[in-house]
Amino acid sequence: MLRSTVHQLFDQLVSCEQFLDNCGELMWRDKLRQTRVVDAAGNEALDLDLLLSYFSQSEAFFELELSQDLGHRVNETTQPGANSHLVTLRLDIYYLAKRCRDEGNTSIVIISACP
Repeated sequence: MLRSTVHQLFDQLVSCEQFLDNCGELMWRDKLRQTRVVDAAGNEALDLDLLLSYFSQSEAFFELELSQDLGHRVNETTQPGANSHLVTLRLDIYYLAKRCRDEGNTSIVIISACP
């Protein structure tokens, strides 16, 4: 069964957060986490407006590069592969978020709902 665009986006966000955490990039990990919202009823949602804004700000998520010089947990051997993986994750997140918007989803997209 194919997963919905929203669920694919959610999965990529979680993967990216974990990857950034493993690399020691906590600022962007935390910013991505802020796009996930849980309401009082326990419904989990994504804030598409906030997420897409991260790709258009002056310090855009697209500009992040992992580097040992910047305190990330990479070295000269692992840095190229880590940055390549980051590029893939970012592009997936961006295009999935745009697709969610194009599919007519509202700013906040419900991922799960409690009965």
